[in-house]
Amino acid sequence: MEGLFLLFFVLIVGSQAVPFSRVANGEISSNANHACMVLVIRSELKDTGTAVLGSGSIVSRRHVLTAAHLLYGEKNTYQINFFIERSRRSFQSTFSIIHENYDEDTYHSDIGLIFLQGVDYFSVLNVIPISTVDVPVSVVGTVTGYGFTSETSRTASLEPMSANQTVTAYCVFSDFEAAETHFCALDSASSSIICPGDNGAGLYIKNTTTGANELIGVASRIMKGCSKTDYTGYTRLSLFATWVNEITNM
Repeated sequence: MEGLFLLFFVLIVGSQAVPFSRVANGEISSNANHACMVLVIRSELKDTGTAVLGSGSIVSRRHVLTAAHLLYGEKNTYQINFFIERSRRSFQSTFSIIHENYDEDTYHSDIGLIFLQGVDYFSVLNVIPISTVDVPVSVVGTVTGYGFTSETSRTASLEPMSANQTVTAYCVFSDFEAAETHFCALDSASSSIICPGDNGAGLYIKNTTTGANELIGVASRIMKGCSKTDYTGYTRLSLFATWVNEITNM
């Protein structure tokens, strides 16, 4: 499936996160404690030492929001790596849910949640709220993820990396049509590039009333070439805020 890469990885004991690469030419994020690396170990990969690399956002003390296409399949296990107060942490999970309207061909409703299990909890400092307001065109958002630094790079980073993208009025993709649940954004002012491995990462903006960061999209469609001229397709979170909140508040 487009945008998914298999990586060799070693699970480091204790609170150490697995080092991987990030938003190409991005900046180390200092205000995105919600961002996390999502490693998906699918049943057919359990004995191969490989996993699917993605990104996600912590939206409650027990839930990570990410793209459904990362979670699709049966008997997956997940490793969630993240930062809290400058310390790297890691949790394991075997339980996730994807939206009932997700379509693996069109990426319609490309959204899902990973659940923490047992006694594990995220700190409230890691949680980011979801915006219920539709995405304004021309707004500049920030996306934070752990994707590759280029199409061929495997440069490692221990920190989540951020880049800015501007929301556009329309989507233009070379090989598919955007789903009606998508909006698009394009790398603009900076030379940063969104790459595979940033799949599932959250795009957020600052609420002008509260001053707090709020998620507006989940990275769903990312081009393989990491080109600055390629649009990124995001799942429109205003359509799914109620769904997420109902599940995370149960």
